[in-house]
Parts: sequence; structure tokens; C-alpha cells
Amino acid sequence: MSILALDPSGTTETGYFLFRSSQDWIIGTITGKTAVEQSKNLNNLLKKERPQNLVWETSFWWKTNKAQKDLQELVYFNGIILYLADINNISGHKILNNEIQRVIKYYDGEIGGLVVEDKKWYFQKQPLTIHQRDALLVFFVYWTIKLKRPWPWI
Repeated sequence: MSILALDPSGTTETGYFLFRSSQDWIIGTITGKTAVEQSKNLNNLLKKERPQNLVWETSFWWKTNKAQKDLQELVYFNGIILYLADINNISGHKILNNEIQRVIKYYDGEIGGLVVEDKKWYFQKQPLTIHQRDALLVFFVYWTIKLKRPWPWI
């Protein structure tokens, strides 16, 4: 089962974690200054990698006091992600931001392979951007909580 997990931003970079197996995975970034640019780049990635499942972080941004300045592009991009999953025949699943925030808030080294050293995050010794880390956490929530599977890296 291949899964592409995203932490969308809409205007700068979207982190992604592509999982095929515990030995076959990729962490990367989709860039673009607008939701449309990022959508084109995401669509190219979907066509190249052909994941079976697409999961991404979403929330009720307009109900929070932490809304970011690029909120409109992020909202557009989230709608486009669902559309891209549909036209590429990929099963789409949204993961709420508060589920990711709970994992970060209470993180105590329980996710095998993910470590923080000197305020920098690494997965399997590979340095991560914040968006890449959050994409990995989207995958973690989907894999361990939604699918109820054991974490592949212990």
C-alpha cells in the first residue's frame, strides 16, 4: 500500500512523506508561490508516483486565532488536493490539524526514527523541515490511529 502524506502550506512549501514500505519511502517538498503553482507540482508528483492513498492535514482555520496571513491560498490548495485525488483515482483522507498538534505537544520520542536534536528534527538521520516533519506526523496519525497499524520503525 502506497501512501502520500502532505502538510500543505499553499504559498511556500508543502512537505510530503511518500510511504511504500519501511525500506521504501521518500521525504520531500512541493514548492510554489500560489495554490495553483503548488497544485500543478502536486499533480506531477501524483502522476509520477501513483500512490493509492493521499492524506493531508486540514483544519477549521477561520475558527482559530492562529490563522496565517496566507490563509486564502491554503484554503484553495486544500480544495484542490481533494480534486486532484479524485481525478487521479486516489483515495483521499483528511487529518485534522488538532490531531497533529496533539502528537507534537505530547511528543516524547515514541515515534521510532523521529528525533529532535538542538531544536532540529530528523527522521532516520535525515534532516527535516517543519513541513516535512508535519507530513511525517500526518502519516503517523493515519497509519497508527486511523488504520490501527504498528509503526514500521521501532
